[in-house]
Amino acid sequence: MTSQSWEAQAQVARDILEKSIQKQWLLPSEKLPPPGRTNVIDIPRECGLLDQQELEITETDATGLVENMSLGTWTAEQVLTAVLKRATIGHQLVGFTLSKFLKECWWIPFADSPA
Repeated sequence: MTSQSWEAQAQVARDILEKSIQKQWLLPSEKLPPPGRTNVIDIPRECGLLDQQELEITETDATGLVENMSLGTWTAEQVLTAVLKRATIGHQLVGFTLSKFLKECWWIPFADSPA
């Protein structure tokens, strides 16, 4: 596999991801943490994107989710929406970090890279 082919495949994957994310679930730049912040665990609570019910849903374990859905407390749609919104937040926080990290780790040999 050549460098160009994996780069083209990576771009296709990035394009698909970008088109699949609901734009209203993206954090605006002013809600993103500053570059020096290393602990982002509280961002979902701080950013205002998730309402109280969505926070509760996304902080509930699998057993609790099934129980609440079987009782009619939450619908599957509410659970899925909450999880996707929180995943979008997480992707923004970790995806940007990962991109920066990978750029800084250019020296790591990959399997298809020439030695």
